[in-house]
Amino acid sequence: VDEFKKLLTQKQKIPKNILQKRKSGVFMVFETGKKINLIYGQDNKEILKAIKNKKQENTLKGTVASLGAKKKIKGVVRIVLNVGKDKFRKNEILVTSMTRTEFVPLMRQAKAIITNEGGIACHAAIVSRELGIPAIIGAKTATQFLKNDDLIEIDMENGVIKILKNKESN
Repeated sequence: VDEFKKLLTQKQKIPKNILQKRKSGVFMVFETGKKINLIYGQDNKEILKAIKNKKQENTLKGTVASLGAKKKIKGVVRIVLNVGKDKFRKNEILVTSMTRTEFVPLMRQAKAIITNEGGIACHAAIVSRELGIPAIIGAKTATQFLKNDDLIEIDMENGVIKILKNKESN
């Protein structure tokens, strides 16, 4: 904001070398009671690299709702948001925002169930326990984090979902 004020009121120009460094991106750091800090150039590149590495982490955590028979489960992800449209095959891992009654036929065929939402008394938790199917609930971003055809491993003791092979790397 200070820089814009100077540009408009005092007609000061930003040096070309600084503008060139900013072409790759600029981070603005706002701290209460402090002047706004602009980060660009090599520092900006390091921040972008750190963010990219953070995004590439391959684990997600949720709450174990139903253990099933095995401590670790490997399988292929199938995201189903619309039961009437989305395809699902037997023994895939069903990943959805949350389940409802119309999901039960798919749940019966699933190797495991993962939901973004839900607590220990939600539909997915109750039905998975009744069916004896492993389920992780409340994984928050599962439908964004996981992609169809990802190969994953679920640690049923700790509620950790790990991507073994991304769809993009297939």
